[in-house]
Amino acid sequence: MRRLDWLCTGCTVPSGVISWGGLDLPVHSPLPSSSPLPAMGTGLVLLPLLLLPFCMAVDDHYAFPLVVGHRGCCAYNTPALYPENTVPAFQYAASLRGVMGIESDLRFSKDGVVVLVHDPTLDRTTNCTGPVVDKTLSELRACDAGVKLDPKFAGTPVPTLEEALQVVQAHDLTMLLDLKVPGLASSVKSILEKYHLEQNVVLGVRFEEDFADFLSLLPTTPMGFIGSPPGDAHDVTFFQDALKKQIRSLVFAQSKTVPAFVMEAHRHGMQLWTWSVDTQEDLADALRDGHDTFITSNPGLAQDAIAKTRKQCKFDQVEWPMLRGVCTQ
Repeated sequence: MRRLDWLCTGCTVPSGVISWGGLDLPVHSPLPSSSPLPAMGTGLVLLPLLLLPFCMAVDDHYAFPLVVGHRGCCAYNTPALYPENTVPAFQYAASLRGVMGIESDLRFSKDGVVVLVHDPTLDRTTNCTGPVVDKTLSELRACDAGVKLDPKFAGTPVPTLEEALQVVQAHDLTMLLDLKVPGLASSVKSILEKYHLEQNVVLGVRFEEDFADFLSLLPTTPMGFIGSPPGDAHDVTFFQDALKKQIRSLVFAQSKTVPAFVMEAHRHGMQLWTWSVDTQEDLADALRDGHDTFITSNPGLAQDAIAKTRKQCKFDQVEWPMLRGVCTQ
């Protein structure tokens, strides 16, 4: 089960066991969304108050924290295996055990098609130049999104959102949609409904005017906020405003978050998705601080770090180490 059942409130998951740090934690369904202390284990073993009030998927492919392939699978400071934001990159990420999803960047073409390009221009990642929005889909198709990385990827096209969702559907993945421009709500709704994938994505909203549109058009689709944390890690107003907008995930750069903010987010029942966690040092810090999802350009390295930490960690009591950042080595 790779859908975002673990992200919604008041959802139902099958009974099962999550193994973490040598502990087998049974999960019983349904878990009431109103209670911050779901019952887990034989009898009623109550986890600490910081346990988030959402359901968690039970799947032996996954070990918390969850791993998401950044722009599919592309490393900044190491030789990239596949060109970013392309179908081959998404397919490679999907092939890696333990990777639960992919992340990509959405923009409009000149003729209103939703395409996947990170930068506002084509210069860095393709053999074309100029703004993405100035070219029709047909013109974008003539751009090569692979040759700059390696001649062996020559002919790799700029993909549409539909093509990426076909990979998501085929592999039962989750996809974080980084909504780079405002006004995408109606187009995204139509495409998600076409493939029946409303619960396989997280809407990464950046613009204030988009929140109401997405909440109206896709009320059951998980919504996240991509931006920056407040200056004060304990800013109650920030979290109250986010919850009013039905935001359940905060997608922030790792360099902009501090442990106190992570704990405050958890206290308000919100997840921290951090990007881009690509080095051993970044991964160690994110594991220590208790981030929930790693958006990484190096999924293999992230999986190795998580497995190593699970093996090394020892726990004196039943806790939820992923959320609390508890690790005695």
